[in-house]
Amino acid sequence: MSSINKKIEKIEKQLGELKLLLENKENKIVVNRKPKNKPENINTCKTKSELKKFTVKELKQWIKENDIDVKKLSEQHKDDLVKVVWKKIKIKVVEESSSDEESSGSSDNSE
Repeated sequence: MSSINKKIEKIEKQLGELKLLLENKENKIVVNRKPKNKPENINTCKTKSELKKFTVKELKQWIKENDIDVKKLSEQHKDDLVKVVWKKIKIKVVEESSSDEESSGSSDNSE
């Protein structure tokens, strides 16, 4: 009987260790879900990879706020939304940089 009790104790110990491993694994999954170095808002993103750190809900909200037509997209997957937002952000950056150059260029010509 003592050998059976020893085996039962060994199995219970292994079961306890497995439970701890499972709990630790679940905790790691939750920790890893938070994107590292997520920008404060979408407008401050400098790369597509930064945009991917935002949720689909956040991307859709930004698209809605900026009156962007997404009816052309057959499916609104995250990658498609990221492409649309990135294209719009690049256009804004180009417009802002060209307006800065024009204003600085016009002041140089007046001297």
